[in-house]
Amino acid sequence: MKLLPLGILLAICALLAFGMMRKNDAPPDSPLIGKAFPALALEGRSLQELSARQVTIINIFASWCAPCALEQPTLLRFKEKNIAPTIGIAWKNKPGDVAQWLQEHGNPYTHLLHDEKGDITVPLSLTGVPETFIIDKGGVVRYHTSQPITDEHMAQEIIPLVERLQQ
Repeated sequence: MKLLPLGILLAICALLAFGMMRKNDAPPDSPLIGKAFPALALEGRSLQELSARQVTIINIFASWCAPCALEQPTLLRFKEKNIAPTIGIAWKNKPGDVAQWLQEHGNPYTHLLHDEKGDITVPLSLTGVPETFIIDKGGVVRYHTSQPITDEHMAQEIIPLVERLQQ
């Protein structure tokens, strides 16, 4: 009877350790999917006006973000396909640093906005950068990922979804 609490404690520790060792690569579900994209304005420009009545991709990035540099070539290839406009939002970044970074890495954005102070963090439930949203013609969030976009990801998920939403 004296060993029962110790046995329970060891069983709980084993369950916790097993749960922590499981591999889960899936990003958490976004609370914004299926909801209207939040009404945001940056630099006096409304994101709703920039994306009105068209399927739009919104990509939040930063010049200091290594995963953002990894996804940049994929975003550039997407721009070449001319499938949908892409709004880039430079998050917590100085405009001069962003301009230099885009000059070095290429600019895949139809529109570029700056959020130097991080004002969009809470309304968009951001966990960091990069993050990408797909907004439908009605302004509803249909997709959100906090993972860097890869060519495979673009071909298998993003392009098919954008094409379905455009119909």
